[in-house]
Amino acid sequence: MTDKDDKDENINWKPIIIVGFLIALLWIWTFVSFVFIDAPAWFPIKDRGSFGDMFGGLNALFSGFAFTGIIFTILMQRKELALQRKELRYTHEILEAQRQEMKAQNETLKIQQFENTFFSMLSSFNEVVNSIEVSDIEGGSEKGRKRIQSTGKDFYAMCKPLKNPPINYGLTHCLDEYSNWFKLYEVEFGPYFRTMFKLIEFVHLSGFGNKKVYIDLLCAQLSSYEAGLLFYHCLSDNGLGNFKELVEKYGLLKHMPNNFLLSVSHREYYELSAFGEVE
Repeated sequence: MTDKDDKDENINWKPIIIVGFLIALLWIWTFVSFVFIDAPAWFPIKDRGSFGDMFGGLNALFSGFAFTGIIFTILMQRKELALQRKELRYTHEILEAQRQEMKAQNETLKIQQFENTFFSMLSSFNEVVNSIEVSDIEGGSEKGRKRIQSTGKDFYAMCKPLKNPPINYGLTHCLDEYSNWFKLYEVEFGPYFRTMFKLIEFVHLSGFGNKKVYIDLLCAQLSSYEAGLLFYHCLSDNGLGNFKELVEKYGLLKHMPNNFLLSVSHREYYELSAFGEVE
């Protein structure tokens, strides 16, 4: 509150004290005159009642003063109530500002906690990718076979068995091929797809509006071969929950060229949004 408000709150009692003092002095003078001092010869004692009646107008004046005092008291109370309302409004504004500030701080804290968890899960996903190690055997005779090892992001070599689909390019046959391949390498790729799914699901279930920004960070790290594997994984029986719906919602296949599919016709099994396209 300002100094002006403090001055307004101070009541000037000086006029009230002066008026009260004059009234008291007049009453004392009257009492002393009629009780302790003899009345003058020209003012018989029996006429004191008539003399008192002369002060009827003065009584009305004092009644007016009393009424004025009451009005003055009401006005002062009204002014005091107005100041109280003003102070309550000022306090409410301060509390509202504090509430808004705390709300903003809580939102910032939630975002920080979410991002810490997200990047921790993304780091765990990259660790899973780097820990993948696939061994395969190719060659003619038993004697001529050689062991090929693929690790980390070398998904080209890992997906090589899938590059020769059966003559019938139907989706059912291709998914059978994928299922056989996944059973063979489930130890390596099971944790890979489960970690990816949990990461996407975590962002999807969060209460933040701009979720696609975080999903795009994951999508940017997927190679074309990974996107191709994800394409068939979500269509197969190995897909987890609503994995396919999440892929379509966040466009996780938008960086996958068509030649990474076993058949371009398989695109029709996904919504266009999965490829970052608008229907």
